[in-house]
This record gives sequence, C-alpha cells and structure tokens, in this order.
Amino acid sequence: MIDFSYFVQVAISLGILTAFLYGFYRISKTVQKHTFSGDIKIVDRKPIDSNATLLIVEVKNKEYLLSVGTKEVTLLEKL
Repeated sequence: MIDFSYFVQVAISLGILTAFLYGFYRISKTVQKHTFSGDIKIVDRKPIDSNATLLIVEVKNKEYLLSVGTKEVTLLEKL
C-alpha cells in the first residue's frame, strides 16, 4: 500500500514539473513569435478556383496584389 506522504511528494513533483513545462512553452512561443516575425504579411486571400488564389501581400509597408496558381506566382499590381 502506498504511503500518503509518498503520494503528496509525487503530486507536488508533478505540479512543479507541469508549471516548469508550461512556463518553458510560453517563453518559447514568445521567442518564436519575435524571431520569425518578418517583413512579409498576407493581408487578404481570396480563392478564385481550386488552382488559383488572389493575395494581397504587405512587404515592408507596401502592398502588392498577387495571383498564385499551381506552378506560378504573378505580380498583378502594386497597391
């Protein structure tokens, strides 16, 4: 039979481990967000059919309208 004090030690250890892993997860998400936030953002996306999509992309505070197909990307207009 398991002693009650052993059960309490295991519960506390699991609680500390869970808190540590959660903190590590939150810190890694923050670092990843700052590390991989680049100058390119997709502002809007509109599928035209199964093989073509229109995108409004922002690159360094300038917007572009792109047509994206299965094998090609075409700059349609600078906005």
